[in-house]
Amino acid sequence: MKKSLMIWVVYKNPSDFPGMYVARKFMGGHGSNEYCADYRLSIVRDWIHLDSKRHEQGEPYRMARHPEDDPAIFETWV
Repeated sequence: MKKSLMIWVVYKNPSDFPGMYVARKFMGGHGSNEYCADYRLSIVRDWIHLDSKRHEQGEPYRMARHPEDDPAIFETWV
């Protein structure tokens, strides 16, 4: 069974979840309907680690936002 690379993009204060952190999952370069939203960054990061483990993706790696990213992007995990 072929696995797709999962990427989680964490947003801070996006327009659809004001004041919250939101991790949105992308699989194989495509968006999915899976996300986690909370006022606490720690909860969102825990969800990323649990989701990665559940799908046997290994330990996710955090990448800081790039200066050219959308201002709402806080960090990315691969």
